[in-house]
Amino acid sequence: MRLRVELTPDVTNPSDAGTLSWLLRDHPGYRLSLRRQDLDNASVIMVDLTGSGPDVGCQAVVEAMRKDARIFTVDVQRSVR
Repeated sequence: MRLRVELTPDVTNPSDAGTLSWLLRDHPGYRLSLRRQDLDNASVIMVDLTGSGPDVGCQAVVEAMRKDARIFTVDVQRSVR
C-alpha cells in the first residue's frame, strides 16, 4: 500500500530509517519502505507499507498511524502488489 505521510515539523529527519521504524513500533509484522521525500516540503514522505497479512491488516496499521501525534496526515495513494 503506497502512503503519503505528512509529519509534524518537530520530526527532524522524516526519511531516516529510525523515523520509519518508530512509525510502526506497535506493528512488527509490517514494514515501511521510503519511496521519496517531497522536495518542497521535507515533512512529507511517500512510503510503501507491506506486511504478511491481508489489506485489512495494512488498513489497521494506517488507522493506528493516524492517531500518532507526530503525524499530521496519512493518505492512501494506492495498493502495491
